[in-house]
Amino acid sequence: MRAIFILTLAILATLAKAQSPCDKVLLYDKLFASYEEFHFKSLRRFNIHNIPDSTLLNMKNEIINLSSAYFFSVLKIKEVRLYDTSNLTPSSNRRLFPIYDKDSNPVYTFYAILFETKAINGTPFLFRLDILKNGKLLDEGQIHFLTQGELQIITCDQALTAALTDSVQFKIRSVKNMSLAYDQIDKMISWSIYSNEDPIGNIYIKRINAANGKPYARIITKMITTDSVKDVKVGP
Repeated sequence: MRAIFILTLAILATLAKAQSPCDKVLLYDKLFASYEEFHFKSLRRFNIHNIPDSTLLNMKNEIINLSSAYFFSVLKIKEVRLYDTSNLTPSSNRRLFPIYDKDSNPVYTFYAILFETKAINGTPFLFRLDILKNGKLLDEGQIHFLTQGELQIITCDQALTAALTDSVQFKIRSVKNMSLAYDQIDKMISWSIYSNEDPIGNIYIKRINAANGKPYARIITKMITTDSVKDVKVGP
């Protein structure tokens, strides 16, 4: 245990001399989430002032009902995108129209809203909610990351330490970048730590449960896609 602790301090000291991965954490707006059915950046930018007040009020009530009044009070809207079948090309779609809400009603339009907030310890966090025209959430699962109405996320340094000291399957010896996002597949907020490429082009990824600091996934891949999706052009 002492050897692991000393090794961790040595690695962190080495990282501190250069720019720390914690200085440039990738949040939702810089990620390409392969599990998403409708990628945020493939949707058209939309001015929030064009959303009806009644929709925004219903959205507020919906979020408060699923979280708390305090949680909603500290939210900021960073960006809004519009899902509209009339503005999507076949290459933008991941399945046939229409899509359906939880009551099996067809949905042809919704607002994809990117919210920014902070965890209890001050860690920045971005997440997306898809809002129907009536203000209801298209998918309540998008806010299932809350624990009793509070956003609990370990710090970046804690996540980095957990990843560097984890030796199951493989060890990460140098860090390329880190990301923090809600993992819709495993239903948790996840810190992902990506290694630099090894001599044969492999990248090693450790995913850390952001609530308890435990590694829960270990991945070897040949490629990482981050901020690679082009914004859709609007107008001439």
